[in-house]
Amino acid sequence: MSRLVAPGLETLSAELMQPSWSPPHSQPVVFHCWRGGLRSRSVVHFLRSVGCERATLLEGGWKAYRSEVSSELDGWTAPSIVVLRGLTGVGKTLVLREIERLRPGSTLDLEACAGHRSSLLGMVGLEPVSQKLFETRLAERLRAVAGAPFLVLEGESRKVGSRIVPQGVWRALCEGTNLELVAPDAARVEFLLADYLSSERARMELPAQLEQVEARMARPKDAEALVDMYARGAHEELVLELLERYYDPLYRHSEKGKLYAARIDTTDVARAARAVLAWIEGHPARSSSQA
Repeated sequence: MSRLVAPGLETLSAELMQPSWSPPHSQPVVFHCWRGGLRSRSVVHFLRSVGCERATLLEGGWKAYRSEVSSELDGWTAPSIVVLRGLTGVGKTLVLREIERLRPGSTLDLEACAGHRSSLLGMVGLEPVSQKLFETRLAERLRAVAGAPFLVLEGESRKVGSRIVPQGVWRALCEGTNLELVAPDAARVEFLLADYLSSERARMELPAQLEQVEARMARPKDAEALVDMYARGAHEELVLELLERYYDPLYRHSEKGKLYAARIDTTDVARAARAVLAWIEGHPARSSSQA
């Protein structure tokens, strides 16, 4: 496009009018300014004049769109909400995604929307998004699952990484029915290693984040540094150290006082997902406002 624009609009128009030119894809191309002003209208008018009928203007611009997203999130009425809770590494996200595979449209994956696993190591190998994009993804998902009799969420804090969960979604999560997912330490270690060492990028990013975690841990002064454990390949030992001295104490503190309607073992993720769905089917649905 830069090559076409450089000589001027006449050259651009001539190039686009060539029979060989076609839009980059069949979906609408949406243009906008902050308020949907003259510049975006001019671009849409020009593109349509040279045959790009899929060029579309976002009425009111980005400001109007953001207002619509905020209104949707603020006005969301939650269906029956089931919350998967459990210690770090028990496979909550794996179970959630298996539930979605078995029952499409039955989950709200906050971590997928945020591009973050919601911990100090949560961005490793992922692409965290801005607050605005997080909210946009949430609104899109809530539109897609509108009318579902229930939604399954993973238990989160008010923030997923640095992204703040909107008030309506947060309230539904807090008022939902809690199911406790459990797994032996060996399974937790296996789940976490498969997740955090799944790509070269993740393996490269992990050492720097381990230093930040270690700065918050209470460890013996002569304990081997976490990054050194990682470098020598003591991955299982490293994960157990993180769970015992950092993640498990934090989780137990944050979950103090919570009640659980059932406990489900996640050693077999597929079986656990089916167990969650069986529990839901065996209990009458109710909206989060009735919880």
